[in-house]
Amino acid sequence: GVFFLGRYELQILDNFGKEEPDAEARYTGSIYRTAAPRKNVSKAPGEWQTFDVVFRAPRFDEGGKKTADARFV
Repeated sequence: GVFFLGRYELQILDNFGKEEPDAEARYTGSIYRTAAPRKNVSKAPGEWQTFDVVFRAPRFDEGGKKTADARFV
């Protein structure tokens, strides 16, 4: 997987032909043990697979108070 802020792990797995994502979030595009993807879109072996990740880090004001949580857009 790919880690964001050393905390969130985006899964990159071979899920071609498997059933729809499970609650454990162990599919390509899931945030490990946090959020499953909406559906399994893995392509067959030998086909190019890409996906874009839009991640927004948490926001803080000048005093250090968090004003917005981290999120995957």
